[in-house]
Amino acid sequence: MKKSLFSGKSRRTKAFGALSVALIVLLVLCNLIFNYLGGQHLVQIDLTRERFYTLSDNMERIAGGILDSRDGEGNYKLKNPINIIFCADPDRLVDSDALRPTYFMALALRNRFENLNVETVNLATSPERVAKYKTTSLDTIVAGDIIVTYGAKYRVVDGASFWSDNKFSYDGEYRLASIMLSLTAINQPAAYFLTDHGESYYDPKNRESEMSLELAEFADLLTERGFTIKLGEISAWESVPEDCALLIINNPTEDFKSYPDRYDEINYISDLEKLDRYLVRGNGAIIINKDYRVDYLDNLELFAAEWGLGFGNLQVRDTASSLESELDETLGVGSTIVATYDTNPENLGMAYYEKYATLDSAPKMVFTDAGYIYCAYPDGESMFETGDTSADRVYAHFIGTSATAKAYDKVGDLALDEGERTLAAMAVRKTTDSHTGNNVYSYMFCSNSKEMFSNELIGNASYANRDILSAVIQNISRTESYAPDELGGLSLNSTSFAGKQTVSTELTELDTPYYNGDGSLGGYKSGISSTAITVYTVIVFAAPVAALVLGAVVFVKRKFL
Repeated sequence: MKKSLFSGKSRRTKAFGALSVALIVLLVLCNLIFNYLGGQHLVQIDLTRERFYTLSDNMERIAGGILDSRDGEGNYKLKNPINIIFCADPDRLVDSDALRPTYFMALALRNRFENLNVETVNLATSPERVAKYKTTSLDTIVAGDIIVTYGAKYRVVDGASFWSDNKFSYDGEYRLASIMLSLTAINQPAAYFLTDHGESYYDPKNRESEMSLELAEFADLLTERGFTIKLGEISAWESVPEDCALLIINNPTEDFKSYPDRYDEINYISDLEKLDRYLVRGNGAIIINKDYRVDYLDNLELFAAEWGLGFGNLQVRDTASSLESELDETLGVGSTIVATYDTNPENLGMAYYEKYATLDSAPKMVFTDAGYIYCAYPDGESMFETGDTSADRVYAHFIGTSATAKAYDKVGDLALDEGERTLAAMAVRKTTDSHTGNNVYSYMFCSNSKEMFSNELIGNASYANRDILSAVIQNISRTESYAPDELGGLSLNSTSFAGKQTVSTELTELDTPYYNGDGSLGGYKSGISSTAITVYTVIVFAAPVAALVLGAVVFVKRKFL
């Protein structure tokens, strides 16, 4: 006959036995509860000297201004919640030194503000949940990526970018606040088509016009990238509008006006000066697409030349790398060109089409009836602007032909022998903000084909035109907003570095020197704080000691009492 666990024992022994079992069960339950609460960032103790896992007062205030701002009736000003998506399971995020502070910061914000959501996605089992955030169909999103979304707008960022390059400081608060500010900016970014020089444009108020129908696929691409499409006449503007994230000059047939006799007027600003100021002020993006058959547009092309780019007035044909088409019958064999990707890793183009360039079976970008672009400076060369060492420009071939391409004049006669020709090129201007240390970019992208944005090219799923142009527009036309300086620079623990300065690269380094802003030795910091050591000791040793003492008491009671 089976006996009960407590049969034959004294009442006191049974009581102590039951108490032991109850305590063990209680410890297990407490462990499970605190693991859950800790994983959800509901109950945690931040033992880091840098306060990595604690929102600073400035971060709470700035995040509150974004997430908790309300109108006069008490309704949230945000039309949608902000979503932060981590591309890994929670246990992997907690185990990652690089991602853990950002994950816990996001959870702290979620617990503080109901207008923010945090999600985790297992890319191995649910890749479809992040597929819509790829810029091109061949892009990959990896486990270290963080996706921040607001309505239809989003940013995909590398989790490592929340740290300084050498991991010396954590800039997560500044970085995340800047992303949220950009996504929730009041003015939705606009793509402006200029209309006062005979350009081709898409009219959102007259979508059925012949011109709009011819650019319908391009307009759809712009809308997909989150732009409002607008029209404008630069001659009527005092300056390019603040909400202009992309300025499109498509197939102009007339030159930009210039009045030299007015240059001495204090308030006179030429149309080209407006373009230049738009690029120089930062975060400007201009696309100039010209038809090589249009006669030389002196002022516009002089402006482009000042930015290092020029338009050839010859047609390019590449019989060794082309498609047969109806165009070839009237414009010459080889006029429908299958562009050649430049696989030089130093080429800026690789940042946009690297996935295509490395796959033999990937679709190609196609140009029809195109002229060539030339760079006034060596490909990839970087140089300071005249009189300004805080700004430099890089000039880059973007995509071109094979080495067998030839160029022909307007009557079809050979003008240039075989050689590689550039079909699209860009100039990039970079400045560094002296206060925040952030780089600010402006771009000019040039091509030389009337058909560049045609439905036949962008709408053809077997070509890479849509994907690559989408990637270009996505990357050159961002209107970034940045968090205030108080979330970077000297505002937090560090006296000389941005963000939260790491005390030590290894916890075993107990005496790490730190330096003042003037470079003098400020003292030494411990890799592990005394509070952390105390709490760690209690957690690690208190529970086992308590269990040992309890076990000894029970043993004595059972043995001798």
